[in-house]
Amino acid sequence: MKKNELLALLYRNYTEFCKYIASLSERDYEFAAPEKWSAELQLKHLIISIKPLVYIFNLETNAIQEKFGSVSEPPRSYEEIKALYFEKLKEGGKAPDRFAPDHQVIPKDKLLDELQHLVQQLGGLIENFSEAALDSLCVPHPLLGNLSFREMSYNAIYHAEHHQQLIVEMLKKSNATHN
Repeated sequence: MKKNELLALLYRNYTEFCKYIASLSERDYEFAAPEKWSAELQLKHLIISIKPLVYIFNLETNAIQEKFGSVSEPPRSYEEIKALYFEKLKEGGKAPDRFAPDHQVIPKDKLLDELQHLVQQLGGLIENFSEAALDSLCVPHPLLGNLSFREMSYNAIYHAEHHQQLIVEMLKKSNATHN
């Protein structure tokens, strides 16, 4: 996937996620099944997950290479990264504690604005990299290991879709038991 397609998908998935979250009633936004995160907490998790990408993608290329190295293999496709992510989740992979959201009450619209701002920042930073740099610069993912910037971008794109689907399924089950 070329950079322009990647950016279009990044913006589309996060826009859809934010629209979905904005449409939820207060009850659905705050509802959490046992051992699951509410929509609110999943929104916070996405914010926490995007922040380090914005930080890393904003570093000078030399600093990125010094800190994380570079990738020599060809990048895996969006579908391959998605499949690898699901494989790691099936093996019991979970977000490390540093990516777990807190229960501090923050208005939904403020959180949505923050996520949208971070995604715009990330997109702008991705735009600054050449196709070659996206494939050679490396960044560590807590579950997937070292990924190229392109692969990490794919993961960020899918991350929004994944969490939206988790919320949809959780609320579907909740509504089925309450009807």
